Amino acid sequence: MKILLFHMRKDPQICRPEYENFMEHCGLPPDQLTGINLHEQPILNPTILDDYDAFLVGGYSDDPDNRLDLDLISYPFINTFDTLLQHAIKTKKPGLLSCGGFMMASSLLGGTLTLDPTLSEMDILNIQLSDNALDDPLLVGFPKTMAIVSGHLKSTLTLPPNTTLLASSEHCPIHAFKVNETPLYAFQGHPEITADQLKERVGPYRHKYFDSEDEFKKFISTTTATPYANGILAAFVAMVQAR
Repeated sequence: MKILLFHMRKDPQICRPEYENFMEHCGLPPDQLTGINLHEQPILNPTILDDYDAFLVGGYSDDPDNRLDLDLISYPFINTFDTLLQHAIKTKKPGLLSCGGFMMASSLLGGTLTLDPTLSEMDILNIQLSDNALDDPLLVGFPKTMAIVSGHLKSTLTLPPNTTLLASSEHCPIHAFKVNETPLYAFQGHPEITADQLKERVGPYRHKYFDSEDEFKKFISTTTATPYANGILAAFVAMVQAR
């Protein structure tokens, strides 16, 4: 099995733990998971996906806080990401996108994004699977409610066309979706991160998500476990193997 992981973070010191988190929860050895940083390689032929059994996309914490447009200055790889996404849909390549990948897919596929602070999240919270999710090949057997790590300022307000809602949370009505007739999934939360891993990952971005150091310290005191959400990646790998 060969899976490709796209990083969208400028700092390689953040990409490394992201790679390790995906590798751990996918249950893959290093020789089966290849990482590419799209900031370092912003131009790629979408047929690169043809050499892999599936692909993953991680988060993006370097984006502007106050804008929703996907400009080439902030996102130098956006055209590549768009062609990769369209190629994956056309060829029905299995893919799982988290957080930043979810946000970009929402926008590029025709969904509506918003900066409404009442919908933003930075917490370990419960999501509720939709009835469609309970019968989905990836999520069948998962509990209807599960805890997941989620941190985002931008939210998806309306689903992209030709997609199916898979999960919602109390504050964020669109937390996961699937492109219809494909094995392409997008999650607003982070199936690849546990509570302890989040504490390490969010540190460099504390001033973006928290108004004070005390607020950040209160946040990292949480110990909520996310075993079912972290199991989504292993389920994805098993689904790819079955194909």
